[in-house]
Amino acid sequence: MEGRRGLPLEIFLILVVSSSVYAFERVETSSSACSVQEPPPVTPLESVSCSGSEEATIEEAKDRAWRFAPVVKFHPLERYHLQDISAWYNASVFVGADGSGDPNVKRGYRTLRTGAAISDEEREALISGAPFDANGHSTADIYYTVSDYDDGRFWLYNFDLFFSWNGCSNQELVFDSTALKYIMCPAGEHEGDLERLSVLVCKSDYRIARIGYNQHGWSEVRDCDAGNCPVDAGTGNPVVYSALESHSLYPENNGFHVYYAFGPIYIGDRTGDDAEKMFVPRADNVVYLPSLAEIEATNGWEWAKFSGNWGSLLSPYPTMLYCLSDDGRTLFDNICEDTSASQLITSVSSSIGLANPADEQFMHGPLFRPSNFQIKGTEVAPIVESGITMLTCADDVAAAARSNLMNESAQIPPAEEAVVEEMPREEITENSEMNEIVVAAPPPGPSSGFAAYPLIWPLSLLFSLLNCF
Repeated sequence: MEGRRGLPLEIFLILVVSSSVYAFERVETSSSACSVQEPPPVTPLESVSCSGSEEATIEEAKDRAWRFAPVVKFHPLERYHLQDISAWYNASVFVGADGSGDPNVKRGYRTLRTGAAISDEEREALISGAPFDANGHSTADIYYTVSDYDDGRFWLYNFDLFFSWNGCSNQELVFDSTALKYIMCPAGEHEGDLERLSVLVCKSDYRIARIGYNQHGWSEVRDCDAGNCPVDAGTGNPVVYSALESHSLYPENNGFHVYYAFGPIYIGDRTGDDAEKMFVPRADNVVYLPSLAEIEATNGWEWAKFSGNWGSLLSPYPTMLYCLSDDGRTLFDNICEDTSASQLITSVSSSIGLANPADEQFMHGPLFRPSNFQIKGTEVAPIVESGITMLTCADDVAAAARSNLMNESAQIPPAEEAVVEEMPREEITENSEMNEIVVAAPPPGPSSGFAAYPLIWPLSLLFSLLNCF
């Protein structure tokens, strides 16, 4: 029997009913990584005590720019780090919309993937990001614009962070006593990735009043006067956490930032703090980007003049899942085991369009943005708009399963008396000590953290019954 869009009926029923349960009957958890919170309140800008200053010149604003640029922290598993835009552009080739290399063809794109006169090793190095120096600091340059804002009371700095490649989608499956952290490919992949941090600085005293963090298609503005803009303890600069593979910018390292929930599947961003790799701003690696009018009058800045896409057409490939360890710091090379959990993920993802259709190609990558002189207002993630305030996450379920198994281990008979049984494959937990995904018997209901879900256990029974047909 089939449900909508080819989705097996049993999975369709689980998704529909569990979505309503998950949306309105969340169990409050102590895991900060799974809390869904609206951004802190921001006072209206007109109420901010700040005045313009005739002594504050644009040249002084440029000289001070690097002091407001972000210290960028990366996840330890990050494969695609910051890259200098000009380095990527100069090594790339142009492909017109008609497939030719004629630069006069509009709606074309530039790419490193095909046609570039570089070796495979050079290509991989450019995609991986700029090298890190002996201190573990990125050697990439970042670019910024600065302009008057709010009737001349503020300087608005926009810092652009470029990455050669955007990786795959970070997700979690949390259903019943099943918990799985994984990355789904090719969902989310594209060549060329541009992220932005907006910093609003009061002209009269050069204090930071607001910071805007770009996250996918939405943004988060923080009130720095209220103490809600974290800074790096070593430099005093704003600190941002670049999400694993997607590079969305977050002010705090909260582990897993969920922005979509499709029933038992959570889609979000994972942040981390790699102590050995980071970007630290200096006066010589934070570079002023002239306005378009200034650029047109020069012979340089070819990458900034380019109006096409930074990235090629991508051909889709079959959906693949790669599992992470409990702490999210180990990505296993092998694809996740072919279990009912991974089948559920694949089926649900295909039904809601997370997987690329097999007969299409997509052109991805950033365009040169005309909004260099604007700060985007707060636009909350879709999950916040849905009203969900708390999630039960993979950490909670996995911890409950491990705790239950440890409690039961004291009752296991001696080896010569033990009866070995095949463990059910419906339930999956992660064993960080063994560094592999292992199956485990489902813990009793109360200890799994789902006691407040009255429909979950009937759903499990329904799932089993439907499998008999």
